[in-house]
Amino acid sequence: ASSSWQAIHTYGQNKFYTSTNDSSELRFQFDMGGSSDPASMNLYGADGSTVAVHLDAGDDSYFNGGDVGIGTTSPDGLEVASKHISVTGTYSMKCYGVGVPGDSNTEYLDFAHDSSTGNARINSRSSGTGTLRPLLFLMNGTERMRLTTGGALQVGDFDSASHFQVKA
Repeated sequence: ASSSWQAIHTYGQNKFYTSTNDSSELRFQFDMGGSSDPASMNLYGADGSTVAVHLDAGDDSYFNGGDVGIGTTSPDGLEVASKHISVTGTYSMKCYGVGVPGDSNTEYLDFAHDSSTGNARINSRSSGTGTLRPLLFLMNGTERMRLTTGGALQVGDFDSASHFQVKA
């Protein structure tokens, strides 16, 4: 049996897209780019106007809505199954508990490495009206150690006011 696929060869800057029958809503758009214009691709959401996925060879790429999985077909948030996540350079990874990036009321945990100093850090942070919180270390859901916002390290005894307290 012969294949129903046909090769399409184009040259220069081209745009390919699909839409609804009346052309009122886009579903898929691919810009092949040109000599100084990188290629990009958009997948549109159910409303036909919101870009749900944008991949760009020369700029930011993003997923807008829904969960994203790598190595899994049923992700919960951003989920990487059976592998690890690497962050290189002087960048940081932030875990937001209250608020989102750019909000004036934000609390988050910042994991970072500064390649210029060689220092690694775990930083409990807040911005705006966000509340600075202690850094807790838990084992199987039970708090075992705490670093307070004032700099006291508490191990096993969380009622003490001393800077370093260990309860046997």
